[in-house]
Amino acid sequence: MINNNILNNPKSYTLTAIIIGYLMIGDYSALEQNAIGTWLMAIGQILETNSAIELALNEKDKNILNNNIFTNNDISNEDLDKLSNILNNMLDKLNTIKKSS
Repeated sequence: MINNNILNNPKSYTLTAIIIGYLMIGDYSALEQNAIGTWLMAIGQILETNSAIELALNEKDKNILNNNIFTNNDISNEDLDKLSNILNNMLDKLNTIKKSS
């Protein structure tokens, strides 16, 4: 049975990651290693994004229970217009990039 001190020690996870990383290098070329690493980072980003959204939703639920949420009066129409303009500019730039590629 695994000692609980090992499971509760962050350094053991870091050491495990180092060992697995070195074992995965194998006989792969630099290009293949890069592809594998990028793929693993994509998985990590998905996990990170999912957990962040879950935490945000849990926090929102907690705030609703405490009646401590923002109301529509907390955001001015001017602020909403500024945000809308920023988002529209970003979308325009993205569409321009898509058309040029």
